[in-house]
Amino acid sequence: MNGAVAVTGAAALSPLLAACGSGSSNAKGGANSTSGLAAVLPDYQVSKTVKPDIPSVSGAAGAFTDPGFLTYPANPVATVSGTPGKGGSYTAVTPLWGTLPSPGNSYYQAMNKALGATITMKPANGNDYATNIPTMTASKKLPDWIQLPSWWNANFNVGGLAGTQLADLTPYLAGDKIKRYPNLAAIPTGAWQAGAWRDKLYGIPAFASGMALAGAVFFRADVLEAKRITADQVRSADDLWNLGKELTDAKRGVWAFDDIWTYLYPAWGLPSKFTVKDGKLVHKYEMPEFLEALDWHYKLAKSGYVHPDSLAGNTNDGTTRFYAGKVLIQGGGTGAWNLVDYQSGTAANKNKMTTPQPAPKRTSTGSLAVRRECGECFLSCGKQVR
Repeated sequence: MNGAVAVTGAAALSPLLAACGSGSSNAKGGANSTSGLAAVLPDYQVSKTVKPDIPSVSGAAGAFTDPGFLTYPANPVATVSGTPGKGGSYTAVTPLWGTLPSPGNSYYQAMNKALGATITMKPANGNDYATNIPTMTASKKLPDWIQLPSWWNANFNVGGLAGTQLADLTPYLAGDKIKRYPNLAAIPTGAWQAGAWRDKLYGIPAFASGMALAGAVFFRADVLEAKRITADQVRSADDLWNLGKELTDAKRGVWAFDDIWTYLYPAWGLPSKFTVKDGKLVHKYEMPEFLEALDWHYKLAKSGYVHPDSLAGNTNDGTTRFYAGKVLIQGGGTGAWNLVDYQSGTAANKNKMTTPQPAPKRTSTGSLAVRRECGECFLSCGKQVR
């Protein structure tokens, strides 16, 4: 293989927005044309191997809800018969925010046996990924497979890599050609847009969701509960502000907040990047709500409730401060709420508990309400509890 296959980390947003040009068949730069993109995107075939308890529902402009499963299948279903691989050795590089596994471990061995091929996995530190990958591309030493999270497209210069160091998958996956690979065909069509450049397909989506979340704001439930503070008491921006005042004790080296901006701005009704208003594409920077959100967070940064190291830009150590109890509320991707988080946190404090913080939503009156789901799990799911 002359080029690496880019596996993007982007979700299919709702509603789906393509990077389209004027509609002509000739795309310039890294943009896709309307007709060209329509021709290159794989056809979608709903997977019927496992029936969801709550089926996906399609909406306008390509929007869809995720299928829901209330229990794990008692008898897992095999979606591929036989051994898919035909030998050969390959390398793969992916980002990992956690402890790097040892090379050639038993899991990797079992995976290679099931695949019928040898894939040497090389997970890399996610915190340094955005700076290390450009070094690899500059020396033209990419692996056979590489994961390129789309939020770092600018760092990686993916548009420049497309067609030079990334393999063109269009002849193999475009349109109905995807039917040879049922599991890939079960990925919604819109998700493939993240890997399309200049009317050709260079990437396979890592996942697709009709409800992509920027992340969540997590809090130290053990500390707050000891103070008899529960999540449902935080029902407005003022409540969150007052909580910062109550929890911060700089003399003891404890601050209420670490970085939360990236994960709290949806509370002002802001999209990740773009939204559609009155049939027009609008960037979040053009919305008055963005200025409101910035103003609130600017005041928070000046309040003394945010850890000084976080304000200085040292956000990579935010999780360490969180585990150590130096900060009690921080933002993070939903993937951070996992076994590694539990193990690392309890290693620092056996009573440590991490729970997503309420996600207040700005109402038409300018006040804030809390969207709540499943007790203390507040992820702006769309169900509003009064």
